[in-house]
Amino acid sequence: MTSVPFGGTVVDDHVRVENRAQLEPGEFARQEANLTAQRSVRHVLDWLSCHVPPLRMEDMVTQDEFSHDILLVPYEQELYLVYDST
Repeated sequence: MTSVPFGGTVVDDHVRVENRAQLEPGEFARQEANLTAQRSVRHVLDWLSCHVPPLRMEDMVTQDEFSHDILLVPYEQELYLVYDST
């Protein structure tokens, strides 16, 4: 977060994508471009449903009314996506 005049703050809305599968840089850049626009659980669910056949979320853990962890979304070439959302 960044402080702004009059006591306000700017929340960083950048989505961080980690390359834990150690993909090659070009492949990771392609995946990152697909994922950085997903800024909410709703964006993730919309993105999953636009695939043919639709991708499915295998599990979601609700932490509280504001926090959800989406676990194990089977993706391409034996990759899994894991989301943390607050």
